[in-house]
Amino acid sequence: MKLRVKIDRSNLPISRNASAICEQDPIDVTIVDVPTGLGVEWITDASIVGDGVAEVRLRNSMLLADGSYHVVVRGDDGENVVTKSVEIVVDKPAVLVDPVDDELSVSLTEAPNATVWYVLDVRAIGDFVGTTTLALDGSTLPQHTSFGFASTAGGATSPALAVSPGSLAYLAVTTSEDTPEGIHNLVITNSEGANTTVRLGVYRAFALVDLVVAVDVAPTLVAAGQRVTATVTVTNNGPALATGMRLTQTLPSALSFVSAETPCTQTNPSICDLPDLANGATLILLLIAEAQATGATMLDVAVSSNEGDRNHTSNRAQVEVQLAVPTAVVMSHNMTTTTPQIAVWLALLLACATLVVVRWQKD
Repeated sequence: MKLRVKIDRSNLPISRNASAICEQDPIDVTIVDVPTGLGVEWITDASIVGDGVAEVRLRNSMLLADGSYHVVVRGDDGENVVTKSVEIVVDKPAVLVDPVDDELSVSLTEAPNATVWYVLDVRAIGDFVGTTTLALDGSTLPQHTSFGFASTAGGATSPALAVSPGSLAYLAVTTSEDTPEGIHNLVITNSEGANTTVRLGVYRAFALVDLVVAVDVAPTLVAAGQRVTATVTVTNNGPALATGMRLTQTLPSALSFVSAETPCTQTNPSICDLPDLANGATLILLLIAEAQATGATMLDVAVSSNEGDRNHTSNRAQVEVQLAVPTAVVMSHNMTTTTPQIAVWLALLLACATLVVVRWQKD
């Protein structure tokens, strides 16, 4: 319950410093007499300026019997004091429904069709005996959401439940993909007229994935005009489904894109569209490029998705490719021979081989 306090300034006696009593002088308000069993919590500042109102919340401990009580309020402007008696009527419900946890949340990203269970402690106040019927105010239930009461956790549910005070009841609320986001206040009613409110938080968390890419090439040494095959492995360590995935392949000038197992642009870098990848799944893709020059070069690949990534350092991988174009046969002692010289050497080797074969047959 709330207590609104307004001190009528006309009740303040005229003091010798009458000019100090004006609409701007603050009046400090205190609660000087509170019945045992009522807690006091100020909502506004405990001071009234002008025609303002001080507001305080009085909490009933349930130990206070029903009846009429008086709370005495005192206002003090520094020179004069005025008191005011405010009547408080205590009328407790016969049955109290107390949720063990009054706020539960659902992530539509992780579980769009989730069911949450509220545990309700049903207690009698005073000498109440019998049963009370729990129901839910349908106007407070968000759209595309269902509910039911049960006498046991996970048990069969119904729109209403008769329960005896001193026992537990359970409220199941099931969301769907279309349940609106936000904090929803669900009002539980009982046949004794006392309502209880529980809160349902519905949100869509920003989906996260953990993509890991690796690349290997074969062969690692190629000549100009030859092709190299890159094997790209992409793994999603989740937890969410990776959608809108793309592989970006950056080729150096020494390599040119030839083909891939998935549609890719012919530009450099080349962008390839990949299918969605579930949590824990792996995708293997073959890319083919052609060598254009000599020397060592790096093949670079990177992967991305529509979701946020928990570890961006694993989204990129590189591998080295050796490009060699032999133009001569290198002999020992760094001696290089031309094509005619190679022919002479081959002829001599062939003649020696022939002599060895003939002699072996003759012996």
